[in-house]
Amino acid sequence: MEEVVSKFKQEGELGCKKRRRWKILLLLLAFAFVLRIFLVIYPEVIHNDGTEYIRHAKEVLVGDWMGGRSSPVYPALIALAYTFAKNYELAGIWISVIFGALLVISVFYLGKEIFDERVGKISGLLVAVHPILYIYSGSVLTESTYYFLIATSVLFGWYTFSKGRFYHVLLFSLFVSLTYLTRPEAIGFLFVFCVWVLLVNPPNGKRNFMRRAGIILLSIFCFLLFSSPYLIQLRKELGKWQISKKTIISIGSISDEEDTTFEAVVAREKINLLALLKDPVALLGKIGIGFLESFYRFQQVFNPILFLLALLGWIKIFKMRSSHTFKANLYILSHHVFFFALVLPFFW
Repeated sequence: MEEVVSKFKQEGELGCKKRRRWKILLLLLAFAFVLRIFLVIYPEVIHNDGTEYIRHAKEVLVGDWMGGRSSPVYPALIALAYTFAKNYELAGIWISVIFGALLVISVFYLGKEIFDERVGKISGLLVAVHPILYIYSGSVLTESTYYFLIATSVLFGWYTFSKGRFYHVLLFSLFVSLTYLTRPEAIGFLFVFCVWVLLVNPPNGKRNFMRRAGIILLSIFCFLLFSSPYLIQLRKELGKWQISKKTIISIGSISDEEDTTFEAVVAREKINLLALLKDPVALLGKIGIGFLESFYRFQQVFNPILFLLALLGWIKIFKMRSSHTFKANLYILSHHVFFFALVLPFFW
């Protein structure tokens, strides 16, 4: 009898704890959203890229979702919001406001998963008030949508790596696909995830090779399945498999001859893999310099308080000596390294 009473008591306490968590999370979400309402009332001047997203959104509304040079997710969201707002610029701002606020949820659960619920609350609050994230929430740009999708992809990637459940794989693949369809360089986050699953054991046990291979193959298959309409249409338009209209990655040739085809003219970034491998020292130098420069610019966005919190966080990691916490932080850090060393130097 006492065991039954104790069980009901524990379940009641767990239920109360979950309700309190949701109340706090909804409060943070409402706070972030209310702050961003002013960006709708007093919109900033639209950027050049914003005009392209709006032009693409107009093409989406007439049925041509591949009508622009940009990736389709953000223009499609603008087209959806336009049916309610009846103003393209306002529709783009509303999308940025909504996803800028929703970022609180993903960061909250990342902080909770790596450390504890208190850290998740602090992280969510910082996201709500961070000046750079706040400014992007009022722009007709992909940043707010992209950051939300990245954070959510990383979150479900960690769930998939640590737990390996089927629905986690599906959700991870879905959000990575949406992130890639927002900005093409995000396809690399699938590669980072696959390396982790292949080379590292989950925090709470060991995983055999067949299980690792199964998770990787299923993730890649689901990613290709979700992204296939866009990839197939690109193949039809460009005559070859590419990751986007603005970014051309090819095996190519190690010769110095330049490609004068249509793709070379249209693409904003053109990367020839064999040409890069022709001079590995220069390649490593570009990666190293790009890493340091982009990291320097990235830390300028921060302030001393955030760096202090980061330092305290790493001190806590070593004090806790928890395999789960340590691997989770290295997992997050690997995405930072990928972003700094490869995405920024080569794509931006």
